[in-house]
Amino acid sequence: MASVYTDLAALQLAAQTNGANRPSLPSYGGKVFMANVSKTAYTAATADPLYLIRLPKGARVIPQLCVVDHGDAGDACTGTVGYIYDDGTGDADGYSTGLALGGSAGFESFASTAGAASLTPVVLAEDAWVYVTWGTVTNGASHTQTWHIAYDLG
Repeated sequence: MASVYTDLAALQLAAQTNGANRPSLPSYGGKVFMANVSKTAYTAATADPLYLIRLPKGARVIPQLCVVDHGDAGDACTGTVGYIYDDGTGDADGYSTGLALGGSAGFESFASTAGAASLTPVVLAEDAWVYVTWGTVTNGASHTQTWHIAYDLG
């Protein structure tokens, strides 16, 4: 049976005999942070962005670890989650392409409708907002949303 190593594991193996080969762990993930932000008594509206959190230059959102807990948002509430820089550039659906909140309380993972940043991680080039834009809101109902945003600072 052959031993197979990931890129990081191979560097760690080599470092056992030559300390100069020790890999830089931050380049492989760094310290993970979790921001928990809420919006109470919220009725989503089509095309109105909901700004969740402003992250610093160098941050990298980990969409596979991000979720939103929500109350009854109405019959249909579907949107995209992305990031935007101060100059208006970014990616409106980089983290989730069609996050759908159902007609009853629950939670939804960004990974259920993964955006491009799930496959090719994005390190923010400047400070940026993480935000959601609702594309569809049918019979919107006042509810609470709590967003759990996982990121690292490399």
